[in-house]
Amino acid sequence: SPTPPHRRAMLAIEVVLISCVIGGIASCLFFSYHAPGALELSLRARHGITTEDVGLMYAFYSIPNMVMPVLAGYAFDRVGLKPVCFVMLVLVTAGSALFAAAPWLQPESPLAMFLLGRFVVGIGGESLVTFAQAASNFWFAGEHESLSMGTVLAVYQVLGSAVAFLALEDVATHFGLDAANWSVVLICAVSIGLLGVYAVLERAYCEYLLHVQKRTVEIYPAACFFCLKPQHRTSSNGATSNGNSAHGPETRGSQEEEEEEEEKLSLVEIVRSFSSLFWLENVAIFFIMTILYTSPNFFPYFLAEAYAMSDTEAGHCASLFYWAMAVAPVAGAVIDRIGYRLLVQIVVTFACMLGFTLVYYQCGNPWILVTFIGLTFAVLEQNSLTILARTYESLPRAALQGTGFGIMALFLNTGLILVPPLVGLSADLTGGHAAQNLVYVASLSGGLITSLVMAWIDARGDGTLNLTTEQMASRASSDLRLPLRTPSRRLPSLLTPAMRTRSKPTQ
Repeated sequence: SPTPPHRRAMLAIEVVLISCVIGGIASCLFFSYHAPGALELSLRARHGITTEDVGLMYAFYSIPNMVMPVLAGYAFDRVGLKPVCFVMLVLVTAGSALFAAAPWLQPESPLAMFLLGRFVVGIGGESLVTFAQAASNFWFAGEHESLSMGTVLAVYQVLGSAVAFLALEDVATHFGLDAANWSVVLICAVSIGLLGVYAVLERAYCEYLLHVQKRTVEIYPAACFFCLKPQHRTSSNGATSNGNSAHGPETRGSQEEEEEEEEKLSLVEIVRSFSSLFWLENVAIFFIMTILYTSPNFFPYFLAEAYAMSDTEAGHCASLFYWAMAVAPVAGAVIDRIGYRLLVQIVVTFACMLGFTLVYYQCGNPWILVTFIGLTFAVLEQNSLTILARTYESLPRAALQGTGFGIMALFLNTGLILVPPLVGLSADLTGGHAAQNLVYVASLSGGLITSLVMAWIDARGDGTLNLTTEQMASRASSDLRLPLRTPSRRLPSLLTPAMRTRSKPTQ
């Protein structure tokens, strides 16, 4: 018989449009995050803000992110994506508004209010990145996963990062610093509106999420997802939207017993159940993505010093790093088709090391080299997040989205606190910014070694991390996919014997 409409595969254009909404929700964070750096000249001229003060603003943003991504990720799993995301958007909006109002609240010396605003933005900030990654996995795991993740990353990096550096200073020049600061608040308000669009899309694609992705969907009356108790719908074990089962009371009882057992899993138990491949990929992200997030902030100084560029020219050249993210959806679609995700991570990490080495020795055109490194960033970021999601095969269903990506954000933010001072120290010791490229190469070497270890472990197992999307779907349809609650015996796992004893395969 013909396939029902809700069981059809998602079209690529639908994947891109839904992913654009998800990325748009998180883009306000990057717009707000880069505001002090993009407006540094105006802040210095009007309020006497120094480069050290700008560094403090970024430090205050990072302080709450030592714990918030993990807590927010756990909340995403327990409470739901939309309500927690709404709270985080309100925090980012409130912090941005506090930053914009600082000159009025403390006219003489607004630095303290600037720092307080940045701290509030940080409480909700990185959790929005966790939301975007978890939402992409929630919608498209096993189907267009890299295309979706690449689109999400391209949207919030281009709209948030690149546009912030290009537009905010121009707004401050033509309309004043206050107008530039309040434009950040306006962008945050738009993101709240996009969350409403996301809720409508989830309601419209409810059947797809139920029957294709096998998700539990929260239906909120009139899309009031932040204040009303939702109706939970799931297709698990033949259950219908009102909670009745098509297989009778015995199946329904076993389903409820299994759900109660999942609910008993604490955050500590969930963390201990992650496989060694999950932790190794987080280590790889620590070494690789920390460098790719840090290096653009120091590119302008190095380009001005090594290539005698003006400040404006160096800034435009550095912005190419973020504009290169526009190719991430294309790269993701190609990786979905060819597979070999771990091999891609190994090869592109080596290519990135080569790019930084050429920059250190000033071999080649800087515009081309910066663009090349940005292209490696476009591939590595979405690919590494997809690999991370693939390591969830042995985890409880409740931990599939939020908690794992929250732990990843903890690793990444730890690196973002440690690496920038090390880069600054290398500049102080050598009297120039060229040595920073050697720091980048050394860190990327750690990521390359970690990826090689992962490839060895995955080859000894079932090779999941190098399968294409179609091969993953074929394995799932043939019942060869690992049960969500049972770890693979061929892959190392941190699951304790007690937890392994009480684990039961899903029906």
